[in-house]
Amino acid sequence: MPNLRQNKPIWPGRPRRRSRSLSRQGIIAVLPPKSGAMLYDLGSLELEEKRAEREEKRAEREDRRALLELEERKAAQEAEMRKVALESEAEARRLEAEERRAEREARAMEADRNAKMKLEQAKLAHEIRVLELKAQQTQLGEDAGDDYPRPSLEGRVIWRFIRSDLEK
Repeated sequence: MPNLRQNKPIWPGRPRRRSRSLSRQGIIAVLPPKSGAMLYDLGSLELEEKRAEREEKRAEREDRRALLELEERKAAQEAEMRKVALESEAEARRLEAEERRAEREARAMEADRNAKMKLEQAKLAHEIRVLELKAQQTQLGEDAGDDYPRPSLEGRVIWRFIRSDLEK
């Protein structure tokens, strides 16, 4: 170990580093000549203080790191919750759109069915009218003695029945 009391450089070309030893602080000069154990105790106390300071700083760094990690986890959890909320809203909108589409299709099918029924009713009404006209013609042809042929009573009833159905 180099002698700290001399002002010689430890390595050539490099200035000696000044340390804050106990001898520089003037503590050695005050102590009695046989107090080496006390000097050792003071040095070990300084080392323990420095170690305690380092431990305290390390604990503070760990606390800050733990707080940062907690904040990061909280932010990640909030982001995940926002993501889930957005996904659920999108799913709800998709389901609503699908429901509206299904309702539209149901209305279209109902309209098609109604149109087909009306077409069938019109076909039947037309067929009945054609049959009535044929029946009238055959009845008129049988009664050639009249100047003005009249439809039979049965034909008039059927015709009124059909006409009342068509007006509805």
